[in-house]
Amino acid sequence: MLTISRDDKAADLNGWVTLVNSSGVGYDNANLQLVAGKIHQVQPQVRPMAMEAKSTMMANRAPAPQFEQESFNEYHLYSLDRKTSIQNNESKQISLLSGTQIPIEKVLLTEGSRYYYRNSSSIGDPSPQPVKVYYRFKNSQQNSLGVPLPAGTVRVYQADSKGGTQFVGEDNIEHTPKDENVRINTGEAFDVVCERKTLNYERVSKDVFEMEYQITMRNHKDGAVSVEVREPIGGDWEVLNSNYKANKLDAGTLGFQVPVDKDGTSTLTYKVRVKW
Repeated sequence: MLTISRDDKAADLNGWVTLVNSSGVGYDNANLQLVAGKIHQVQPQVRPMAMEAKSTMMANRAPAPQFEQESFNEYHLYSLDRKTSIQNNESKQISLLSGTQIPIEKVLLTEGSRYYYRNSSSIGDPSPQPVKVYYRFKNSQQNSLGVPLPAGTVRVYQADSKGGTQFVGEDNIEHTPKDENVRINTGEAFDVVCERKTLNYERVSKDVFEMEYQITMRNHKDGAVSVEVREPIGGDWEVLNSNYKANKLDAGTLGFQVPVDKDGTSTLTYKVRVKW
């Protein structure tokens, strides 16, 4: 459970293990050990560990983690520091990990599609393009974490203006070692609208094409925002011109950072040449 501050600058993370006993047998005063990692099995027999929490588990102060963690083979072993009991057909949750005041970054991201560069669709006809919302943080000791995070579901909450806490989205994460980055998608922005259209699509030669695109973003929020634009491009490509700084993020991705004022509109226009 990731609880975000009102200003989107920090968050508290509470991880829980959910135990479900459907074996037909109850266990009293048992030692509990959990292995996290991608273990190869011919036929999977156990449910993967999950980082999850229901709204009823929320509290002002998170309970202290009750598991000791250690490396084990190519996985991580979590041992409960006390005996536990679970009866048949019973489920329970036990605190696994916690971190407070973790610095986070909120990212607004809109992405194109690779097939845009293979046809001349949407010339002169703008089409909506979603703006996705992500939260990013580093799983480091400096950020009050630095422990292996098992794969599972992260539910995200945020404090509202009335002092309550509201659910804002959820996402699955993979097994994440310490000092690696975590990125959580919580949904799509409501008040930031994006539209794109193809201004020009020209075949220069047999296998060379030039395309010009316009991406318009309108911000209806109470403050200015910055939208990250990512355009996946195939083939051998180069940027001929753009009105915002173009960044080659990798061999197949072009990126822009576009600021949009409060109640304002920003329009990105760029032209590329692609050789297939």
